[in-house]
Amino acid sequence: MYKICIYYRKMAKMNDEQVIGARKWLESIGATVNRMENPLFDWYAVPFQEVKDAPEMFAFSWKAPEAGHLIGVSTEVPREFRKYWAIHEFLEEPKEYPGKCLETLKQELVQYVPFIQLEKYIPLRAKFFRGLVEYAKARENKYSPETLAEFEASRDYLNEIEANFKK
Repeated sequence: MYKICIYYRKMAKMNDEQVIGARKWLESIGATVNRMENPLFDWYAVPFQEVKDAPEMFAFSWKAPEAGHLIGVSTEVPREFRKYWAIHEFLEEPKEYPGKCLETLKQELVQYVPFIQLEKYIPLRAKFFRGLVEYAKARENKYSPETLAEFEASRDYLNEIEANFKK
């Protein structure tokens, strides 16, 4: 059985067997496969209640050499927004430098989320990153200071945008 929790992309890469096993586990708990067309990849809508030690809204990404990406988004994320969270995970995974989370977030907001949805999307995404920062702080031994700084930068950026939407 696999235990999924929120983690940062610098987590150790999974091998092919682990990704294949995790896919089987996800399917056994009722996670549904979804296909993105641009960029092309599959991702799972994961039932929140089946995942231990995770906040209601979560997303994760793992990659293995041959088995490819394994991306999941909590079913607690509203259906119309899940694909954008999956896109964020897909785009961020290969980046290996400071600031990658915020850079990917900006790309997500500008290139993928339709402008008409931003008024509803920004507060939800801001809430997620506020929760993620608190989640990571409560589990210091699992998150590096660099990881926490990545989360905080995205949180702060979204908080600023959210404040401007309210004006």
